[in-house]
Amino acid sequence: MADEKKEVPAEEGKRPAEEKKETTSKEAKEAAEKKKKVAPEEAKKVVEEKKEVSPQKAKELAAQKEAAPRPEKRKKIKALTLQEIEEKLKLVEATMGGTSSKYAKHLLQRREELLQEERGEKTQ
Repeated sequence: MADEKKEVPAEEGKRPAEEKKETTSKEAKEAAEKKKKVAPEEAKKVVEEKKEVSPQKAKELAAQKEAAPRPEKRKKIKALTLQEIEEKLKLVEATMGGTSSKYAKHLLQRREELLQEERGEKTQ
């Protein structure tokens, strides 16, 4: 009795599922082939666009990149002077609309530390 139950439902249940898998795998293969055909054409367009730049223009662009001033490296808050911290605080207040950000709070804390150091030097 147990043997009959195992064989009958197992065979009937697998047939529709196998058919579904075959159709989805065929569709997936077709979609992959379409992508393969489209991809090289798009790649050729990108390469052609890059080649359109004349060698003279390429040299000019390279010269501009080299001549462009590099932005200053950002200093850590510990390395900033009191004057630099004041400038940064003004900038933060203008752009962020206050001193509620963590960055602004760190700047304020460092400013207080520097002011205390100055007060300590004056009293000695």
